Amino acid sequence: MEDLRSNYIINNDSLLLFSPSRQHWSEKGNDKMIKAFARFVKIFPDSKLLAVDWSNDAQKSKDLVNSLHISDKVEWIKPVAKKQLIQFYNAADIILDQFILGSWGTATPEALSCQKPVLMFYKEEYIKRAFGENPPILNSFTEEDIFSNLVKLAKDPDFRLSLGRKSREWIIKTHSPDIVAKKHLDIINQCL
Repeated sequence: MEDLRSNYIINNDSLLLFSPSRQHWSEKGNDKMIKAFARFVKIFPDSKLLAVDWSNDAQKSKDLVNSLHISDKVEWIKPVAKKQLIQFYNAADIILDQFILGSWGTATPEALSCQKPVLMFYKEEYIKRAFGENPPILNSFTEEDIFSNLVKLAKDPDFRLSLGRKSREWIIKTHSPDIVAKKHLDIINQCL
């Protein structure tokens, strides 16, 4: 993990942000995230963003990064196998998922499992109905939400680590194999 991290950060005080989401602005809100990161990096100039060079808006995202003059702060990686993806989660300080849809796929639970603080947008009523409680995710919909939550995490390393620990606890409580199997068996039994 440290070897991977050292490929991207300047020093031990640098923050490494990772966005594993595909570049699809209308679904993922990558443009909002990039604009928020451009503001964030003015305050925390040693920070780097790793983003995945994948999907139909990849060139638009790269063009936006260039137009905001933050090309030296963003590293583009190709999609990677799951094992390497987990290494990227573990190397990062903060995970940025998606900011439009209001729910998550696999990236958020994987990042939570790795004890990483996650910024994304989720519809609280849906998540609460599914899991009985909201997760320890910094719910972020607007560019301003993303920016202010990034600053909050950057300024308070103890909060960042605490949120990461709570993230892992929540994912074990709601997504452990036993819990998921029980939920599926309950659904099957209700259908019979």
